[in-house]
Amino acid sequence: MGIAYYLSVIIQMYIYVIFAFVVMSWLLSFNIISLRTPIWSQIWNVLTSLTNPIFGPLRRFIPPFGGLDVTPIVVIVTLSIIQGMLH
Repeated sequence: MGIAYYLSVIIQMYIYVIFAFVVMSWLLSFNIISLRTPIWSQIWNVLTSLTNPIFGPLRRFIPPFGGLDVTPIVVIVTLSIIQGMLH
């Protein structure tokens, strides 16, 4: 197994983190979970600390469309293309 395999695994894990971030943001938006609960607050802090380094700079260039943040979609598509080139 070469470096391409390990990079592909890391990219796939980061895509899972992005999905978790998106799902949790929906749950927070619909008041299904609350950040007043310590475990959800801790999970949210981890997810935002893992995604903000990528999302933050991109959000300056990618405006929300109809109130929908498309930054995670752009990042997932980009990472999927990079992952495809590694195979």
